[in-house]
Amino acid sequence: MARQQDKVVVNLDSYAETLSAHRVAGDQAGEAKTLGEMAQACLAEGALEQALELYDQALPLVRAAGDRAGEGALLNDMASVHLAWQEWHSAQAYLEEALAIRRELGDRPGEAVTLVNLAGAYQGQGDVPAAMAAYEQALAIRQELGDKAGQAKILNNLGILYARQGNLNRAKVYLNQGLALAKAANAREVIAAIRKTQSQLHSRPR
Repeated sequence: MARQQDKVVVNLDSYAETLSAHRVAGDQAGEAKTLGEMAQACLAEGALEQALELYDQALPLVRAAGDRAGEGALLNDMASVHLAWQEWHSAQAYLEEALAIRRELGDRPGEAVTLVNLAGAYQGQGDVPAAMAAYEQALAIRQELGDKAGQAKILNNLGILYARQGNLNRAKVYLNQGLALAKAANAREVIAAIRKTQSQLHSRPR
């Protein structure tokens, strides 16, 4: 998505009072949290440029407040904007920062999320081995956490990657594993996604 296509502007007046109160109180962590919520509202409406401006305001505040968890989350969210714009190198830089923080804090769920996003950044740059490695690391964490739906999503992504590389047998193995886990978790959206991928795989010319 090109930046020039980002024409949506979200009215954020409903946050003004809360934001002002945090600023008057000198509550940097609260101010950053509100700015992050405003950015999320912008993302939901597709106002990516506006969201990134808000994240840019929030980042120095969480750093000043020493909120490492908040910093990791913000960096991950900022990267998601760059991923949407297909600015792979910028996304990778933010994600590598976020990953280091989340590993430092022992935030395993957050680490898995960031690794999946990092795989997307690598994939966008055509670095398939790095993308696969990041997915495999994320998969191991989801297994450790017992998150079957999360595992299924990653297995679907890996299946797609292997299919694109022409390794259809390996792709089918991952997709079958993912479907079984998604069914066990009763994750209907994931089941539908994996079945769609499998259908596309079967319809490929042999």
